Amino acid sequence: MNRIALLSISLALTLAACSKKAEPTTPTGGTAAAATEPFSTNMAEAPTHNVPGTLEIKPPCNQAGYFKLNVPAGTAFSLDVTVSAGSAMIDVTDANGKSAGVSTEITMDAPKNVASTGQEGATFITINETGACTGNTVTIAAK
Repeated sequence: MNRIALLSISLALTLAACSKKAEPTTPTGGTAAAATEPFSTNMAEAPTHNVPGTLEIKPPCNQAGYFKLNVPAGTAFSLDVTVSAGSAMIDVTDANGKSAGVSTEITMDAPKNVASTGQEGATFITINETGACTGNTVTIAAK
């Protein structure tokens, strides 16, 4: 009888341990996706990145991705942008989504430097992969 009781207890503990391991964990203060993504698909949740700094982004396909640059309004900055394959669009906007007039397409064969100034309220960068999406990587060096 003791063997059956011990076996039952052992089995119950094993099942409890297995179900405990399967539970997803979320970092405090946000979701796992927000903690690991360099951009958001909406402006309200756009993460902020410092200037100078370099980001490698896998932009969304034919949909805007957003991130903010920590740059004071009126302060000049530039972005050296390269694409691993295909093409991507990039633009600098203000907190209302109004373009600063530097929207440009970057292709694998034609890296670009995008120069702008910090926008009033916040400086957002919008980015998306264009055309036949290949899952490219866009490298942005902010200076």
